[in-house]
Amino acid sequence: FFDKHGVDNYLLHGCKAKSDEHVHIGYDEKEGGICWSHNPTMPPFTCKVEEPLKGTKLGGFKSFIEYKIHTQISGNRVVGRRYKQFDWLHEQLVNKFRFICIPPLPEKQIAGRFEQEFVEERRRQLEIWLNRICRHPVLCASFPVQHFVTCELTDGNNKEWKAGKRRSEKDELREAVWLHCVTFTNSNLSDADMYKKK
Repeated sequence: FFDKHGVDNYLLHGCKAKSDEHVHIGYDEKEGGICWSHNPTMPPFTCKVEEPLKGTKLGGFKSFIEYKIHTQISGNRVVGRRYKQFDWLHEQLVNKFRFICIPPLPEKQIAGRFEQEFVEERRRQLEIWLNRICRHPVLCASFPVQHFVTCELTDGNNKEWKAGKRRSEKDELREAVWLHCVTFTNSNLSDADMYKKK
């Protein structure tokens, strides 16, 4: 596990990457345990996944379903996303946050994927999945999630989307190196006190 996720390398060599990412954990007396702290500048939010519409590209050679996503943080802006973009977001979160349980996406389906009943059920499942991500105190504030729910993407204007994709995919603060961003914020407890709380 340590070697696979870069923990050994991080412990031996630390982190050379610079970032403005800050993630906090603290002791929750109410819950009786350590938990992720909410980011005050980007609290958890909810999403709606609506209006699945069939689209085509390459002169009708390729068909797909696009879903409209509306969030509290995007105001009146609605962005369109295909399943493959949900899949991209899932992959980015799994690769970056190895120490957070990322829920699985609804399974991909080839046959019958344009049938109305399947499309509606897929929409419902994607909405549940995205809300689980956006309600998490750490994931909701991450760049991949913010990029996914706010960046407009159209056939004629996808430069911003591609630039954000590249930024996320080249992020050095992933796997064990991401631990460099995590700090413990409860100063009322010593390390010995924290050990007793476990």
